[in-house]
Amino acid sequence: MKVQVLENVLPDHVRRSALAAFPLPAWEHWHKYQNGKLASVDQCRVPPACRIALEQLAVNIPLEQGFFDLSLHGAGMHLMPAGTHLGEHKDATHHPRLNWKRLESLVYFLEDGEGGELIVEGQAIVPRKNTAVIFAANQSHSVTMTLRDRKTLSLFVFDHDEGVKGTTTATFTEVTT
Repeated sequence: MKVQVLENVLPDHVRRSALAAFPLPAWEHWHKYQNGKLASVDQCRVPPACRIALEQLAVNIPLEQGFFDLSLHGAGMHLMPAGTHLGEHKDATHHPRLNWKRLESLVYFLEDGEGGELIVEGQAIVPRKNTAVIFAANQSHSVTMTLRDRKTLSLFVFDHDEGVKGTTTATFTEVTT
């Protein structure tokens, strides 16, 4: 699959509302990864403006196959504080509790970034507000060092598969610190 970069995917007032409601790094409900990345893990705690933006992404972006997981397992809000990066990895291949095979990942940038480029199979995508990037779950990707907080929304695309096998967590090719 080729990496898709889609610009101006949401009305700007929806993006601005989500950005205004996006939790601060000190938010007590963030799940904290070893490398410093923060992620929402409870869809009920996602602020309404961010939830609306996620739903609008699912409505506005056509898929050739599969469906967006609006239960947000592993998706939702992601925050990479300044000074963090994400090592090269491939995403989980299936949902841990359901017979769903993961097909694609979507990353939506709420604002222009400084650092924090998304690198997919060697292609660098600079964070630009109101831009979504869609790539196959089996494509290697990483995030360069952030120079300021990098706020994104994410959705995962799945398809039903009774015989799904694979990993339920990301597989890193290097140790992240």
